[in-house]
Amino acid sequence: MIKKLLYISSLILAALSAISCSKEDASLLTGEGTVIITGIVTDIETGAVIQDIKITFDAYSPKGRLLDTKTSYSSSDGIYTIEADGFTSMLECRLTASDEKNTYSKAEIEISVPWNGTSFNSKNGEFVINDCNFYLQKRNTE
Repeated sequence: MIKKLLYISSLILAALSAISCSKEDASLLTGEGTVIITGIVTDIETGAVIQDIKITFDAYSPKGRLLDTKTSYSSSDGIYTIEADGFTSMLECRLTASDEKNTYSKAEIEISVPWNGTSFNSKNGEFVINDCNFYLQKRNTE
């Protein structure tokens, strides 16, 4: 009898544990969500900010379908901001920094947007990522 109770109790605890983990991993988004990403673009060797670097944001569904593309440019102080909205499910995003003057090599950053965690404000449906910085390497000119 005690063995049965222990067995049943352990099954119940395991089930409760699985439920609580899945709740933590679940999206908290209701309605449409907005992704806001900010960062600074700098030279990896000198630390100097770089102006006019093109930042391309591509948002994909978990199945890999392209949902949205946005473009921004770094300002005179190296800062860029991307804001994209209208999302209703989890996202996989790729940010690409490219120099149209061809002085610096291209760089990419991948970001998952699960619509939960400390980056997500469920009250206003915003997933905010600050300090998504790019450190670009100068191309070889030889």
